[in-house]
Amino acid sequence: MINVLRSFRSLVLLMSMMLLEQVGWGQSVNGYLDFGTPANGTTPNNINTGFGGVRVGSGGGGFTLQNPGQSIGANGELRGIAPVGGSVNSVGISSAEYGTAATTFTISFELHMSGGSSGNWYFFAGNGNDFGSSQSSNFTGASIFTGIQWVFGASNAITTNNRAISNWSTISGTPFAQNTAYFVTVMGNNSSSTVIYGASNEYSISAYKYDLWVNGVLLGDELGKAQLANGSIINAFRFYGEHSASN
Repeated sequence: MINVLRSFRSLVLLMSMMLLEQVGWGQSVNGYLDFGTPANGTTPNNINTGFGGVRVGSGGGGFTLQNPGQSIGANGELRGIAPVGGSVNSVGISSAEYGTAATTFTISFELHMSGGSSGNWYFFAGNGNDFGSSQSSNFTGASIFTGIQWVFGASNAITTNNRAISNWSTISGTPFAQNTAYFVTVMGNNSSSTVIYGASNEYSISAYKYDLWVNGVLLGDELGKAQLANGSIINAFRFYGEHSASN
C-alpha cells in the first residue's frame, strides 16, 4: 500500500501523518513531505517541495511557499492561487519517491480553501506521467482513479464532487467550506479484493472503491472511482486549480 503524506496548500494544502496516528490504522508511512522553514513567498520547485512536477499556466496565479504556517498549524505551507479561464496551475507527486506503486494507497493532507466565489481546485490519484513529472494540462479521464473537485461559491460555500466514471456527482453532507482547516485522508482500492483496516478491523473498502475521511470522520464511504482500468496501479497524485482569478 502506498502512503504519501506531506504539507501542501491549495489555498492552503498541507499533508502530515496526524490522522493515521489518531485513528490507529497501524500503517507504515512510505513518505512524508515537509516544506521546512522557507521564507514567505519562496517559489516552489521540485527540489524545495519534493513534488515530481510544478506547473503554472498562462492564466495567472501560481504557487508560493509560506512560513510559518499561516492557515494550518505551525509548519510550512504551499499556497496555490488558481488561474483564470481554462489555464491550469498544478503540482504532482510520483509514488516512486515514496514507496512502490500499488493497486491500494493512502494519502493524507491538510487543506484550507479561501478567497473566491468561483473556480475549482481538484485532487487526483491515478496512473501516468501527466500526474507527476510532465504535469500536462491534458491528462485523460482514463488515467484517474480518484477525482475530488472543490467548487467555490458565494458566501464561502464549497461544493465537493466525486469523479464517478466520467461524471462529477456531489458528495452528500457538505464536508468542506471556505476559511476552515481540514485534515483529509483518501484510501483507495483498485484491487479485486476487499481492503480491511482500522484498529479493530472495523472498516472496509470494496474492490474498485475509495473512502474519504475528513477530520477523522468517514464522510465518503466506498465512493465510486473514475475511469482508470480495474487492477491498474496508482503511481501518482496531483492537485490543480482552474477557472478563477481570486481563489
